[in-house]
Amino acid sequence: MAQDLELQICRPAGPLPARPVFFIPGWGFDGRVLELTSDLPWLAPLGLTSPTRFADQFHEWLVAQRIEAVDLVGWSLGGYCALEFARRYPKQVASLTLHAVRQQWPLKEIAALEAELTASPKVFLSSFYRKCFLGYKSAYQRFVAEVEPYYLDLADLEVLGEGLHYLARFEAPERAPCETLCCHGRRDVIASIAERLMLIGAQQVTLDHGGHPLFLEAEMARPGSQRKRAIRQRFSKAAATYDAHADVQAELAATLINGLDADPAVKTILELGCGTGTYTLQLAGKFPAARLAALDFAPAMLERARQKVGRAGQVDFLCADAESFLAAGQGRFDLITTNATMQWFEDVECAFQGVRAMLTPVGFFWGSLFGCETLHELEEGLRQVFGGAIHVPAARFLAQEELSALLGRVFGQIEIRELRLTRQYATLSELLYHFKKTGTGGWHGGAPFWGKQRLAELGQWFLKEYGGFPLTFQIFLVRCQ
Repeated sequence: MAQDLELQICRPAGPLPARPVFFIPGWGFDGRVLELTSDLPWLAPLGLTSPTRFADQFHEWLVAQRIEAVDLVGWSLGGYCALEFARRYPKQVASLTLHAVRQQWPLKEIAALEAELTASPKVFLSSFYRKCFLGYKSAYQRFVAEVEPYYLDLADLEVLGEGLHYLARFEAPERAPCETLCCHGRRDVIASIAERLMLIGAQQVTLDHGGHPLFLEAEMARPGSQRKRAIRQRFSKAAATYDAHADVQAELAATLINGLDADPAVKTILELGCGTGTYTLQLAGKFPAARLAALDFAPAMLERARQKVGRAGQVDFLCADAESFLAAGQGRFDLITTNATMQWFEDVECAFQGVRAMLTPVGFFWGSLFGCETLHELEEGLRQVFGGAIHVPAARFLAQEELSALLGRVFGQIEIRELRLTRQYATLSELLYHFKKTGTGGWHGGAPFWGKQRLAELGQWFLKEYGGFPLTFQIFLVRCQ
């Protein structure tokens, strides 16, 4: 039952984010193990939980909390629970990160572990915990002093035995159920690199210095960081070709500028994701007396913007991640604006909360975001050819009703207008070339190689369905304060 599952909020007090990170711990652990980390803003179960009942319990809790989706982090046994939850409730999993998960646990090995546990529970658990933390001396010392006594005193042999049986009979899927990252450590003696889980469509990351508790590693602190790193690299690589191919973004920049009045009261402006500076230059011209901070996380894009804009409008260029910048909340602006950037964010609602906090009393937000129906033609074609193993980046973007509800929770006044732009391409190669040259291909996390045969199938599908190669861009123009 839902009340059997308690959640420890490992984050500062306050309302839950729209899309929280939920950590499912390994066998013999609960959310207290996160106390060994540095303030991870994750949720986790408190107390040993039944792996066979976890999916239903967690689903009921999410419904009760009105949380539509989470980023799941599953560690060891918790990885199996995360996979089971993603299989049964796919719409509630935005991304899946699996730490130190084995492909399988042989029955013979499980039987030996169960015998040792039954013979001397505390001795066995102490030995198991020590093996888990090999390579993490300081964390293990803290664990022994602060957490292990609790685990040993309250060890529930029934639940622990159920966990071992769950490990023995769990059958891992062949394919990743959603956007999935599988992380392994070469120094792991519980789930060795040779036994690591391999899923078709999942990105594999191996940490040479990593052991079993990978959540202690700094690079694992934020689910989606690998995605964001890949997106940054794509945009940087496309900096030299972006302007020649990003005609949709250029049209949107003109639309945004036309939607702004040259109000002399606007003295400070923050642009999120300035790219190569096309919109930045227009902002500087519209508000010549304003101080403009133009921010982007792709260094090569930012350098292009510097070259294009020069000193116009007294622009300050900042190479920074926009979500981190908004979370820091340093500075106040009369206008915060962005052109086709925020749809890439990991937590859009949290970002808008940061926007609201950084607006002056008379300030407002004005910007464009791509919606989830962007590239719907390509998404359908990929589904037909790849059977759901690969998606367009826009599959993760927000629908209009989701964006409206999100903004309504943050701002007192909101206006959303939908705009749709369609582009026709002569060939499939030209269509795909657009993503390469603009860096907007997103991150596919180990999706299957396309190959000539698949490309030919996709091309034939486009010709059959549309008689050509169109792409539709769904855009939301947003104003709020």
